[in-house]
Amino acid sequence: MDLLFSHLIGGDPTFLGWVITTLYFILVFRCATKLQAARNQHDRYLFWLTLLIVFLLLGVNKQLDLQTPFLIHLKILAVELGLLSQKLLLKLTFLLFAACFLLVLIWVGKRELASSIRRYRIVWLGLLLLFAFIFARAVIFNRLFSADDQLANHWSTKLELLAQIVILVGSFRGKTFKPESIGLASAEIIDQAESHALPARCPQCGQHTIAKAVANRVFKCKKCSTVFTVHK
Repeated sequence: MDLLFSHLIGGDPTFLGWVITTLYFILVFRCATKLQAARNQHDRYLFWLTLLIVFLLLGVNKQLDLQTPFLIHLKILAVELGLLSQKLLLKLTFLLFAACFLLVLIWVGKRELASSIRRYRIVWLGLLLLFAFIFARAVIFNRLFSADDQLANHWSTKLELLAQIVILVGSFRGKTFKPESIGLASAEIIDQAESHALPARCPQCGQHTIAKAVANRVFKCKKCSTVFTVHK
């Protein structure tokens, strides 16, 4: 337990380590700002909420080094199960799992947050660099290239710093949100307004909303998250 606690408070106490930690919390603040702005504009905010949580965890982990106790637990478990002789296989399995996990995250992000890719391309470029850093750190922790550990640590830290800077710059350069205005036929709008029975229809996917069509009201499609207004 003392060994685990000593690793838990190890982290990266160097000057560059604290710079990176500070940048993570600056990114948390930027994400919170963008999230609030998105909610005020009836925009999609899941993208910024996800990043806020990720950067908060990475910032805390930078100084607490949470992955080291986890790897120690795995090593103890491997010894107890008699799997230590298969060390290389275990390392490769762990790296394969980490790579698959990152690919799944990218796929889910692309599927669920597709509009954010078009609006925040610089941020997504930074996220790809951050994913590359995470995978590089996994390789280093598994010591597949132990002879170059110091050099690998140096370049992985620079990659992490570069990713943070790119994301921070991208958070200021995203496209401004403008609800899509869709003008439908006048007769159709009048019929919907008079009958109070026909719902509004999303111009992106054709999905009908629960709310009834009301002129100049902002609607948000629950299927594709498109935000639009209906005009007479």
